[in-house]
Amino acid sequence: MKLSDLLNNTTTKRDALKPAFNTGEIPTQQNFNELIDDLFLIQGDTLYKDATSGLGIQAGTDAAKSVLHFYDDPTQEPAWSIGIQNGFELKDTTGASRLLITPTGQVAIGTNALEGKKLLISGESRFRGLVDIWGDHNEDIESSWLYNLTLVNNQNIDNTFTRLFFSSDSSGLGAIGVNRISEFQGDLHFQTRNGPGYLTTKMFIKHNGTVGIGTTTPNYTLTLNDATGGGGLIEMRRGTGTARFLMDNNKDHIYITTGTSSATNGLFIHSTGNVGVGTTSPSEKLHVNGSIIIPSASNTSNHGLIAVSNDYFFYDSKRISNYGVGFYGYTGSAISGGINTYVSGHFGIDFFTAGAHQMRIERGGAVGIGTKNPNYRLHVYSSTESWLGVETPSGTNNVGILLKKANYTWQMYQPANSNNLNFWNSSNSVVGELTPGGNLHLRGQVGSLSDGRFKQNIQPISSNAIAKLTQLQGATYQWRTEEGQDFDEGTYIGFIAQEMKKLYPDLVSENQDGHLSINYTGLIPIIVEANKQQQQRIEDLQTQVANLTAIVSNINQA
Repeated sequence: MKLSDLLNNTTTKRDALKPAFNTGEIPTQQNFNELIDDLFLIQGDTLYKDATSGLGIQAGTDAAKSVLHFYDDPTQEPAWSIGIQNGFELKDTTGASRLLITPTGQVAIGTNALEGKKLLISGESRFRGLVDIWGDHNEDIESSWLYNLTLVNNQNIDNTFTRLFFSSDSSGLGAIGVNRISEFQGDLHFQTRNGPGYLTTKMFIKHNGTVGIGTTTPNYTLTLNDATGGGGLIEMRRGTGTARFLMDNNKDHIYITTGTSSATNGLFIHSTGNVGVGTTSPSEKLHVNGSIIIPSASNTSNHGLIAVSNDYFFYDSKRISNYGVGFYGYTGSAISGGINTYVSGHFGIDFFTAGAHQMRIERGGAVGIGTKNPNYRLHVYSSTESWLGVETPSGTNNVGILLKKANYTWQMYQPANSNNLNFWNSSNSVVGELTPGGNLHLRGQVGSLSDGRFKQNIQPISSNAIAKLTQLQGATYQWRTEEGQDFDEGTYIGFIAQEMKKLYPDLVSENQDGHLSINYTGLIPIIVEANKQQQQRIEDLQTQVANLTAIVSNINQA
């Protein structure tokens, strides 16, 4: 209702009532009744004010109507009205709700449709100062904070933005916005500006969960893009420490470096997959410019060293700079073991243990074990006792050595399920066999060197030596196998070495254990000479018998 209409409804006009209260006039009781009852349309006791309380106003019998009206023109509808039907509600001149506070504490600004929210603002809003928004329940994360502040785009149209805008008094500085893709999909944009112009998206979270920084088209869980072409992408700090990830503009390379050092001092991954450490031009899959130290897990003073052209390693009056590349077990200043390839001297590979040289492979393929100057394809040297072993743990396997020259092959091996040592030739046939008892079986002849060109002080065998043959005592015997000498069982024919030594000491030899052996071949010349003497005696006797036979024959004829 217009204020003018309200005033017209009073029983006494205000202008007519005023003269009764002029100076010198005495208002009548009726004047006071009109002033109190008619001027404010008071019904009963709906308006009250005393000295100790505020002004009390009671709504009319129709609660849907406003309680208090504010006018800026008595000929117009009220500019603002306050009603209490839904709570404390402030309406504009059209009757539209502009502020509503419900008895439960819900607040609506620009609308009276709270939609169950604690605070609902319809239209653009601006806040000055600090705004705190608290949840009042302890549900899951989405309920406890995600919905405390809701920005609604009521257009329900795809590819439209709902944004939270940040600005100074003169211009917008940043925004967080969601672009509706569909009813249940939205992309989140974080936008800023750097000078005049529009806000641009600096970070982007796609509805599928991929994140883009510097791009709105992330292809992976996190995609970083520097559209300005700068080299830096990621910098990490802790205290005063810094680590960085860098890229070349328009190139598929990456650098990982620390502090303010040059990219060449860190790790570099080329687009080909080659990795460089200390270099940005790796020529192989791993290219290290410098040394590699591999510490142990328990003691960092005992560690491995891979040295490349530096002086960590010192051996044989040469430093690693003389050798090339090396792999070492490194303990303090001592080399505990390693492998070194070098480019001077022998052009080969050296192997070390306990700080000492153990094996060398020459550039021609010769291998020296215990020697740095191998004279053979395999040269084994030791200043102490040396063994070359070939072993198999199973008795069902052959084990041996194969020697081959051109198309001819020799094998010396111990056959499966046997303790003998066999000798084979290219035709895969056994030409010799040596038993654990010392018996040697050969398929061919046995010859001993007897070239007179290598002999001196040649003397005929003395008659005394020949005469001793009659003192030799041949014997049959069995070996005492319980002595642990791997003797073969069976009965043998031969001589006793101790008896032979008394007659022919030159035919008996003694090994380091004091065991005696007989050179049976040495008996042959003695037997030959004895046989010759015996033959001479036979011939002499035959001559004597012939002479005697002739004499007897002559006597008989006489």
